[in-house]
Amino acid sequence: MSFITQVKPSIFILLGLILIYLASLPYSYYYNREKIWQFNTVGEGSDITNTKITEFNEWLGSAQYWSTTIFDFYIPDGVMKLEPL
Repeated sequence: MSFITQVKPSIFILLGLILIYLASLPYSYYYNREKIWQFNTVGEGSDITNTKITEFNEWLGSAQYWSTTIFDFYIPDGVMKLEPL
C-alpha cells in the first residue's frame, strides 16, 4: 500500500488550506501598508473626489475592525492611528 492511500484525504485538504493561508499573509499585510501610505498622501493632491474619500473611509473602517479581531496580524498597527477623512 502506498502512503497516499493510508493517509486520509482531509489531511491534504488541511495542509492545502494552511499553505494558502501562509502564502496570502505577506500579500495582505503589504496591501494594507500601501493603503495606509495612500491614505496619508490623499490630502496632498488636489484631485480628490467624494468617491475617493468614501472608498478610503470604507477601507479604513474595515481595516480598523479587522485589526481588533484575531486576524490583526494581517493589518499593520499604523491603521489604528488613522482618522476618517
